[in-house]
Amino acid sequence: KEGGTLRLYASFPVARSTLALAKLVGSTVAVLISFVLAFLLASAVLSFLPAIHMQEEDWLRMVVLLILFVLYLIVFAAFGLWMSALTHRRMTAFLGLLGLWTVWVFVIPDMAVRTAERLRPVESPVNLQKRADLLLWESEGKRRAEVDAYWKRNNVAGWAAWNALPEARRLATQEEVRKIESKWDGEYYARLRQMQEERRNQLRRQQRLATVLTGASPLGAIAFASMDLARTGFVQQERVEDALGQHLVYLAG
Repeated sequence: KEGGTLRLYASFPVARSTLALAKLVGSTVAVLISFVLAFLLASAVLSFLPAIHMQEEDWLRMVVLLILFVLYLIVFAAFGLWMSALTHRRMTAFLGLLGLWTVWVFVIPDMAVRTAERLRPVESPVNLQKRADLLLWESEGKRRAEVDAYWKRNNVAGWAAWNALPEARRLATQEEVRKIESKWDGEYYARLRQMQEERRNQLRRQQRLATVLTGASPLGAIAFASMDLARTGFVQQERVEDALGQHLVYLAG
């Protein structure tokens, strides 16, 4: 528009859609060539590394990732073309695109996280630890009370009464005490796991909402999509947490 060549192009018997598509292709081909070459170089390095064994599914994920980033670059080029069509000067188009890029990269992700924190609040670790300490104190108090009641019912309160018991009676008494302690320990750990699971579910709901809101930005959408393809996203995080929780239960048992 500044140089006047657009009017010359418009005088030719060429449809505006064809002209816009040609400008879009021309502005993206140069970037895509360098990007695809870098991708092929990285793929070649991965295929020759002896410590990395790429499976067919892994290569398929990389191809899908390549397609997503190609579309991502095309989207940015399309917005550049759109902004150029709305303005009459290059500096105006540049400032408009800079503002749009700032909103996509900084404003939307930050607002998405803050909005998710307000709409889906998560209990703080400090508050959770306080509740866990209170639960432990209550559980130990109830356990001591039941054990003391058992001692009194069986007339074994005090060292003198305990030493007067025969060996078989001592073993039976110790077994009953262990059962009481095991019962209250089981109840404590069950309620503690429930509290931790509640906070974990709160955190997951907050993460999902933040992900959806961040998806309004092309950068956020491509970031979360690439994380899922690389198996480093929230779904894989939940699987690791589930496996870790089962492992801790196994160790506790």
